[in-house]
Amino acid sequence: MRKRRPKIYGVILAGGPSSLMGEDKAHLSIADETLLDRNKCLLESLSVKEVFICRNEEGYLKDIYENAGPMAGIHSALAKTKSAKVANTLLVIPIDMPYLDQKIMQDLLSFGDAMRCAVNFSGYQLPLYLPNNAENREFAKVVASSTEDRSIKRYLNIINSAQVNSTEVEKLLSVNNQSDWLNAITLLKN
Repeated sequence: MRKRRPKIYGVILAGGPSSLMGEDKAHLSIADETLLDRNKCLLESLSVKEVFICRNEEGYLKDIYENAGPMAGIHSALAKTKSAKVANTLLVIPIDMPYLDQKIMQDLLSFGDAMRCAVNFSGYQLPLYLPNNAENREFAKVVASSTEDRSIKRYLNIINSAQVNSTEVEKLLSVNNQSDWLNAITLLKN
């Protein structure tokens, strides 16, 4: 008997201060499309059940643990999508990876579906395929509520996330400052 694919929820981590960029990364535009809209469309193209945008503003999924970084967003998304009947799965992406496309995300989904565990690409913490089970929720809470290391890297180590290789690592690059952003605009327009 073939296992049923879990419901996949898209999650965009878009709550950071963007201090190195000097402006909110979610509102940066390429061809009149913001990174937020671009990432939402990408997740929707993968037939996710719903997309949650983690951002401490009205109309978005707010962090349960405020000012706790990206792990707070992951923890809040896990809590929001918890189901007693079936283990759902999160497909988590950051706001600042403009090169992500449907193919690399489909690769991640395929690896996750086959392995049935948390999966990320080698050398990159995000994007992340994350099954929503009790253990992953509990450790997300532990890391997000920590007073010390609240990093995604720590979380992935605790939950033993599987690391898989990609032949398209250029799609996993993030934009952190104006120089990165100008390069991204040039590359994406070509």
